[in-house]
Amino acid sequence: MSYRFCHCNSLVSIPADMFYNCIAAEDFSYCFCGCTALTVPAGLFSKNTYALNFSGLFYSCKTGPVSIPDGLFDFNTRATNFYRCFAVCQVLQSIPSGLFHYNTEAVNFSNCFYQCYGLKSIPSGLFDTNTKAEYFDSCFGNCKYITAIPSGLFSNNTAVTTFASCFVNCSALTGIPSGLFSANTLVTTFESCFNGCSKIAAIPAGLFHNNTAVTSFDRCFYSCYAITSIPEGLFDTNIAVTTFTYCFYNCKGLTTAAAFPTMLFENNTAVTCFDYCFHRSSSSSYGKVPSISMYFSATEATFTSFWSTGTYSGTLPIKTTYIYRYYSNGTTTTKSWTEYSKRITSTNGFAIASRGNAPA
Repeated sequence: MSYRFCHCNSLVSIPADMFYNCIAAEDFSYCFCGCTALTVPAGLFSKNTYALNFSGLFYSCKTGPVSIPDGLFDFNTRATNFYRCFAVCQVLQSIPSGLFHYNTEAVNFSNCFYQCYGLKSIPSGLFDTNTKAEYFDSCFGNCKYITAIPSGLFSNNTAVTTFASCFVNCSALTGIPSGLFSANTLVTTFESCFNGCSKIAAIPAGLFHNNTAVTSFDRCFYSCYAITSIPEGLFDTNIAVTTFTYCFYNCKGLTTAAAFPTMLFENNTAVTCFDYCFHRSSSSSYGKVPSISMYFSATEATFTSFWSTGTYSGTLPIKTTYIYRYYSNGTTTTKSWTEYSKRITSTNGFAIASRGNAPA
């Protein structure tokens, strides 16, 4: 059934018994892709118990469906793939809370509701039974009118490996529930997870505490304008992370030195890239860069435009309170920027820092 009615633009209704005799059908991928004004009947797939793939099922049905019938996938207990299932269904207004309740084999929810502009909420318990789910990347990306994430949304999804761009550009989202990712210990990336969520006002303490396998926070809070502080110990347990590139880029609400925990990156010894981490944040507007300690191993890390803004025309002043902590043969010493600058080529904010023994 893959692509069977794809881009049938005049198709506006589907008989409820359309697939009753297709008992052995396994693949419904992109079946109604681009059918712009559909109404979906209840029980449409009730006889298709062998169905495995619903990826792209209603992809780009821009002016319909407006709603999803209860129990649409109740009989498809073998289904594993819901990639792009409702992506770009721009007038879809709601999701039944039990939509995936019986799809316990489901693995892929990547882009599932991507760019569903009509959605204003996510139902509680939506993924409660999907314990094998591994992919939630871009799941709610560009759902620009969703205002809240229900508490415990991913509490039972212990197999998840990626939340990359999960809520990217959810510009009406006002908060992140505490413990949102506490059960997701296998996650390796939060790249762009909250990128463009310009109304999120706070990051919960311990948000990533159990995510010890994460390697990337690239663009995680990019352009989160309303965030005014970073909680203590936010990355303390993320010892496998290798990049914080653009992590807090353009976070204009970080306007005081107190917004930055002193030991923010203290335990992140594997990082090789901090490029643009705080670029275009408001940190430089008060005339100094806050003190943040880092652990330096024998590898190299790049710091291209780590702090720099237009205020400094791409470079930082030599006289700053920015302090690094060096570890050399187990001995801790503190060096000021003046000493540290011997090892940094400061031609573009922070450029390249050789990590290792402190300079003489």
